[in-house]
Amino acid sequence: MPLSPTRETDVRQYAIICGIILALMFALKIPSLGVDHLEDDERIYWALAQNWLATGAYSLRGTELLESLPPAMYDKPLFHHPPMQTFLLIPFAWLDTPRAAVMVSWLGHAAAVVGVALICWCARRGHGGATQLFLWLPVLGVAVDPILTLTARKIWPDNLAGGFCALSAGFCFLAAYRGSAGPALVGGVFAAFAALSKLPGLLALPVGSAVLWFAVERGKHRAALIGGFVAPQIVLVGLWLFVFHREYGVFLPDWIMPDSALRALSSHVERAMQRPIWYYAGQTLLVAPVSGVIVVTMFAVRGGMPSRVLRIGLLWLVLGYVALMMLQIMGQGAQLRFLTPIAAGWYVCMYGVLRRADANRSLLGVTFLAAVLYSVSTAGFFLVQGLAYDDIVSVPEMMWRQFCGN
Repeated sequence: MPLSPTRETDVRQYAIICGIILALMFALKIPSLGVDHLEDDERIYWALAQNWLATGAYSLRGTELLESLPPAMYDKPLFHHPPMQTFLLIPFAWLDTPRAAVMVSWLGHAAAVVGVALICWCARRGHGGATQLFLWLPVLGVAVDPILTLTARKIWPDNLAGGFCALSAGFCFLAAYRGSAGPALVGGVFAAFAALSKLPGLLALPVGSAVLWFAVERGKHRAALIGGFVAPQIVLVGLWLFVFHREYGVFLPDWIMPDSALRALSSHVERAMQRPIWYYAGQTLLVAPVSGVIVVTMFAVRGGMPSRVLRIGLLWLVLGYVALMMLQIMGQGAQLRFLTPIAAGWYVCMYGVLRRADANRSLLGVTFLAAVLYSVSTAGFFLVQGLAYDDIVSVPEMMWRQFCGN
């Protein structure tokens, strides 16, 4: 059915706004093309890509790098993380352009931006023009998110897991908005890509299912959309788990928890292992104060149940933080880069809060804008100094370190 002239204009305006934000995000990443990527995990993924290209084996065996790594974790016939990141690095390995390989991480950040843009547009349900604050501010927020910005400077799989998770949720919203199975199927493919980037990307499965459950009214139609969403994940993720189980006899690697050898080798890993259980929640408030504004607003603004999109965003965050804390209790250690599958959830909540509070007529929009600008300051620091850090720290912590001279 053709769009009405008014709606066609809204779509065009929103696409232009989001295109400008996306272009800004890419422009800010261009300086990372001129630097070497020498962090340990970056070297591991680059060596994996080179070895896969040369020998066809998804393993570090036969590489020079393996000699400097703990053999109990890395001297294996099949690498322990799923292969999406390494697969996307192969063209760069073939061209022998390790600096340009960071563009794979850019892809993850771009996917997060597109995913949040889709969610905001579909959740709007035709109300409000394309220039409304609640539509574009969350998109800007995720485009300059400090955690996604740092991880986009590194050859890490975290941004792919987070970006594909957000894009999967975006297509689930689109499926609910249109009432068609096609976008749900595409969302399922991207959810599988999230898990195949890094297994915490499995968060995309409950998030996407929740979108279709809450946003679709009819029971049979809802079940059909959820089935279409889940099917690609069963096939694609199931294939990886089958290969992994055939090799090792288990579905998940139990040897990747940092041992004494890895902790002795890396001071960064040692710090991650010593962090308290409240680390993720506390650091999120300091690094991305958008989260604090949302929490305060949730307690301050009363009246009725939260909207569907806000409930979905809150569920996204709760599931993600609980999973990370469980992994921390199990001995995984805590690093803010692990938050990437959750990052877009904060901006979905921002949309829900702004929409609920009529931000164009209150100070809430200005408050969120100030929080996003704070994120810009943190992201800006890591755009310039990111290679000196293996994890992200907040602006107050950076200032304290400089004051103390370390």
